[in-house]
Amino acid sequence: MNTLEEAINKLFEIYRESCISSKELYEDLDDEEIDLLFSEDSDESHDELDDLENYEDDSDSLDSALNIQREEYYAYLMGNIMDYFDKLKSDDYQTYSDLVSLLSLEYFNLVLIDIENCEEYYPEEDNEVLTYMKYASKDRFLQTVDDSESSYLEEIILTIIQKYKPGYCEHVDYDYLYLERFFDDTKFQKMYKKFHPSIKAELEEIKKYYAHTLMLKNIRKIDFKNLFDYLYLSQFAHANCEKRTYYQEILAYKLHDLMDDNEDLYDQIILYMTQYLYIYLKDKNDRDELEDEALAAIEESEKHDTRYFVAPDYLIDVFYNYDILEHDSIIANLSESEKNKTKKFIKHYDD
Repeated sequence: MNTLEEAINKLFEIYRESCISSKELYEDLDDEEIDLLFSEDSDESHDELDDLENYEDDSDSLDSALNIQREEYYAYLMGNIMDYFDKLKSDDYQTYSDLVSLLSLEYFNLVLIDIENCEEYYPEEDNEVLTYMKYASKDRFLQTVDDSESSYLEEIILTIIQKYKPGYCEHVDYDYLYLERFFDDTKFQKMYKKFHPSIKAELEEIKKYYAHTLMLKNIRKIDFKNLFDYLYLSQFAHANCEKRTYYQEILAYKLHDLMDDNEDLYDQIILYMTQYLYIYLKDKNDRDELEDEALAAIEESEKHDTRYFVAPDYLIDVFYNYDILEHDSIIANLSESEKNKTKKFIKHYDD
């Protein structure tokens, strides 16, 4: 395990396995409720449980009982995750060391992202985990970060899960956008040299990020005149971007520029991507709930409202699957009534 991306996705694999086992135990626990257990909104209820002693009325009693039940669910889910780390520490300490070191660095990253003047931030003032990372040796940190007295590892894991919400994604493409301001900071470099198991591998990923930022900078300078310019950009980015998230950023930034500079072209692109989303979902046999909702919104909307029913970021995410050579053939396979529904997306620039 050599990079932040590998470590984060390994944590999410462990998290999903814990969720699956919990669903088998608790029949009334769905995906949304699991997400809520780990969300930042649930932190207060976790903290307040220790203070519950007497119930004033039936309503208070019911709310408190629900909070206790949620705490039991959370404890079971997190317990499964912590058990995995305990076993890994016993069976394969090197892998445990690499995984925990990388997750600790991501925790370090996430805390500093929220600190406006991170250069003047002293973690010992209010963050025990970062203070321990700063002053303890790496070996000392790894030996004690998961002991019963500190619970630092649980805090690290919970913070990362709250940030990425892994229930909504199979894999995270790590993006260094929010870390770029730290690259030249000596404190940042010192922490990475101390904890990172493979700086060379991470630097290779950072080089890919810099190549992406250069590509983005140059593309934003190009003046787009028509829809095909954007379609060509999507194919170019798909072929040349190292990660899906870089593809999404390039298309999103360019679309945002066009919204300000060429509203008519912006509308054409939104309508075209909406048409693609429609035929893509119609052609898909295993749609999830979000996809069914998007499809219903498109079918029920009027042409002039279509751009407001599906978020541009979602359109771009699905457009990653777009193939200009396959597009017409997919339309040809639709029923006549479904083909007619696509006309409201293309009539705007056929007139």
